[in-house]
Amino acid sequence: MLSAEQDEVIDQLIARGEEQGQVLREEIDACLPDVTPSRVLDDLRSRCRDAGIEIVDATSRARRARTDEFDVAPSPPESSGDVVRQYLA
Repeated sequence: MLSAEQDEVIDQLIARGEEQGQVLREEIDACLPDVTPSRVLDDLRSRCRDAGIEIVDATSRARRARTDEFDVAPSPPESSGDVVRQYLA
């Protein structure tokens, strides 16, 4: 059973995650002390999963933001009369 304080902290993290679509591990670490029982963390993970909230770390979030800035979709192949080149492209 979660304490009222732990439940409130988890509710706040879930609300923040619903707004952003994700919760940072660093936010969890800052809100929950190191001595938090694993059942509390399991409850948080379960509630995030049920709400469709991803738990990410700041490094992967920054990396994802950088890749979103660039158009990584391949450009369409140029039209040429070379059928073999078109096939291999």
